This record gives sequence, structure tokens and C-alpha cells, in this order.
Amino acid sequence: MNVNLCDRVSGSLIGGAIGDALGYPIEFMSLKAIRQKYGDKGYTYYQEFNNSGKAVISDDTQMTLFTANGLLNYITRVTLTNGCHWQTLVEFVTLAYKDWLKTQEGVAYYYDFDPFKCWIRDIKELNVRRAPGNTCISALQSLDMWREVQNDSKGCGGVMRVAPIGLLAAVDMQSTIKDYYGKEV
Repeated sequence: MNVNLCDRVSGSLIGGAIGDALGYPIEFMSLKAIRQKYGDKGYTYYQEFNNSGKAVISDDTQMTLFTANGLLNYITRVTLTNGCHWQTLVEFVTLAYKDWLKTQEGVAYYYDFDPFKCWIRDIKELNVRRAPGNTCISALQSLDMWREVQNDSKGCGGVMRVAPIGLLAAVDMQSTIKDYYGKEV
């Protein structure tokens, strides 16, 4: 990957996280409530930090990073096995989302070594519940229990968390990205 493309990929992920951190404190507020709290101009600069002095991100950035980690785990596994691996990219991303779900439920790891574990699972700031959507949580819990997933969401979190898939395609122009029905997109 050339440096310019590397910078663009990094910039896309970092820029998304910065925008998310800027909007997170006011995500569920009305315009009236924002003006009451921050004045007539509204929320004009970042003011919310965690106990470590770091900006707070939402569940959308958490899941974006877990998507990227799932993709990287898949690429690593396929590379290490010379393409002879039985799990699909979707399964690796699903495993990453299940790892993320544990961060939202406050569940510590119950095993010492798992080759499919997301390394970002150990980052303290990603192990904080950040108002995840009910549909997202219930869908992942259904996956964990081998039940059919229901998606009743009208939110935009899915748009954020798929960004790494497009970035992966930009990095590897040999990649073929297919939709749910197997059609190349």
C-alpha cells in the first residue's frame, strides 16, 4: 500500500472517530436542549472527556474498529494458511462483533487463548458501554444463541461500521466485494 493510500485509510478511520467523539455528547439531545446547555451557538468545541482526559467515542466507532479488527484477523488467518482456511470473512467479522458484545455486557474473557479474539478487545476505552442500539444488541445476542436475527433498526450505525470494508477494497484492488445475495458490488 502506498503511503498516500495508507494515510487516506488511517485518516478515514481517525476522522470518523473524531466526528463521532464530537457528536457523542449531544447525540440524543434536541436542538433546544443543546442550546440550553451550550448557548445559542450550540456545541462548538469538544468539551467531554473521560477520566483519562481522552475524548469519548460511541458504540458506532467501537463497532467500526471491531469490524476492521475482524477483517484483519481474517486476512491474517488466510495469509498464514496460504488461503486454506475454512471460515469466511463474514464469520470473522461476526466473531469480532461477538467480542464487542462482551465489552458492552461487561463480560470478562472466559478463556485464556483464542486465535480469533480481537486484539482491540483488551483496550480499556473500548470496554465501556456506549448506548448501543437495542437492535444491534439483540441481534448479536440472537447470534450467540443460534436464533434468527431480527433487524428493526432505522438507525445509521450500520453505515459507520461498514466503512472498513470499503477501505479494505481500496487497499486491495484485487478484492471482490459481494452483497448479501452474492452479487459483486
